[in-house]
Amino acid sequence: MPASINQEQFEKIVATQTVAELRVKRIERGNNQGHMKLKLRTPRRLYTLYLKDPGVAKTLVKAAQTKNIQIVKFKHGKRV
Repeated sequence: MPASINQEQFEKIVATQTVAELRVKRIERGNNQGHMKLKLRTPRRLYTLYLKDPGVAKTLVKAAQTKNIQIVKFKHGKRV
């Protein structure tokens, strides 16, 4: 079961743990349209960060790219 984390914990995990990949999912429908989910896969757990501001999500993804983490984007439930 994925663990929900906040932005500070996300940054700490990216900086300290070995992260295999980062999944980025934009919510396209419903009341939460435009919100984003960022999912970090580590060897032991899956962490989920739910963000209402896409601008913050973009900065976090750019920070993860500097750590050579594989970025996987999803749209409508399918890998892009």
